[in-house]
Amino acid sequence: MFYKKIEAKDLFNKKEEDKQVTDLLETENAHLKAVYMKKNNSFNSHTSHTNVFIYIIEGELEIIFHEKHSACNICGCSITEDDDNKAEKYKLKENQMFMFEKEVKHSIKALKDVIFLLVKM
Repeated sequence: MFYKKIEAKDLFNKKEEDKQVTDLLETENAHLKAVYMKKNNSFNSHTSHTNVFIYIIEGELEIIFHEKHSACNICGCSITEDDDNKAEKYKLKENQMFMFEKEVKHSIKALKDVIFLLVKM
């Protein structure tokens, strides 16, 4: 077992890069990362092969889901990557959490400079 106190503000050199990812912990079943993004930067559309949990430490971001989610057979929505107006968008601010299932195409945009924890499990 180990113990380590970490200050989120000390993880990144905010002047160097627009996006920075720091691995904090990795096990066979889970990955914990700290992510920094400058305002208006984004991670383009991608898919996670694991379930995802996000916790916003500071700042604000938007998660955009470009395709049908697992409940579409029930709710009947018809989201495609080409139809941004129908995309599901969620704004997350400091101290908010968000979870979503694996295999869902999404992108992330920083609405303000943001630091968040990303847990993939």
